[in-house]
Amino acid sequence: MIEIVIASIFALIAAFFLTVGAMAWSGKLHGNSKVGLQVPEVRDSEEIWYKAHRVSGPWWVNAGLAFAFTAAFALKGFWVFTILGVVVAIGLVSVGSNLGARAANILESKEATKEAPAQVDLDAVRRAAGGQ
Repeated sequence: MIEIVIASIFALIAAFFLTVGAMAWSGKLHGNSKVGLQVPEVRDSEEIWYKAHRVSGPWWVNAGLAFAFTAAFALKGFWVFTILGVVVAIGLVSVGSNLGARAANILESKEATKEAPAQVDLDAVRRAAGGQ
């Protein structure tokens, strides 16, 4: 009986990560405050949101597959493989989220340097040229 309950929980978690991961990977996960990367850089622009989630999406899909295998192992009572599957799935979610957040940080810094033109101190240029 406990195997069925645990397997059902892992199956629901697998369905969640497969759905969210597929939506993120395909660019259909719209910006929201509930699901997805929750770092400030991701929220800076819609373009950064989609690009960062395209990086995270494949990892989350693989985490969903790992949770699906974990559900199957739990159903059969293979507890060592169940625990190993949970560790692998959590690792995949972590790596995907980390890579997505790093991508957002890189894109945000590129966007910030692109938007802010260099400021020229005209007085310093005049003084260096010897004129007033």
